[in-house]
Amino acid sequence: MTDMEIETFLTVLRSGSMTAAAQALYITQPTLSARLQTLEDEVGTPLFVRGKGLRRLELTEAGTRFLPLARRWQRLMAEMHGIAAAEARTHFRIGAAYTANQYVLPPVYKRFLERDLPVALRVETLSSQQAQEAVTRRELDMAIVEDDVGFNPELQVTPLFRESFYMICSEGSDYPELVNPP
Repeated sequence: MTDMEIETFLTVLRSGSMTAAAQALYITQPTLSARLQTLEDEVGTPLFVRGKGLRRLELTEAGTRFLPLARRWQRLMAEMHGIAAAEARTHFRIGAAYTANQYVLPPVYKRFLERDLPVALRVETLSSQQAQEAVTRRELDMAIVEDDVGFNPELQVTPLFRESFYMICSEGSDYPELVNPP
């Protein structure tokens, strides 16, 4: 039993006729019939009711029992090919502080994954210090940190945000009129 035979079986079922299935698979009708016959020989019984005057092919009782197996075969084959595809992907390793991973970066990750690039995203939540050390050791490709990482000649540091914080209070409050933060 091969993928081609399973695909042929499912395409015949979807198409409803040998002619339509052959066209959908871009093969001749004799080639389609041969594939289907090989599958039926392996299963040991006809899978479709055939006869003159039938407008649409129907499954035999054995074909009905075989259908879930064919669909499972197809899922297993897709899963198997997925393993190989995942191994072929390179990994983009990013670390970020909890706040960034929790509140800032999820939409960025979502947009990255929607692009369906041949790159697997690996995300870690670390303290700023741990993330800096992991980038220095090349365990991460990049990191988003909250604290000033200080000067390190092995790192390229790019500020992403500058936030302004203000103290406000109502007029006539008990607080001094002028607050000068250090």
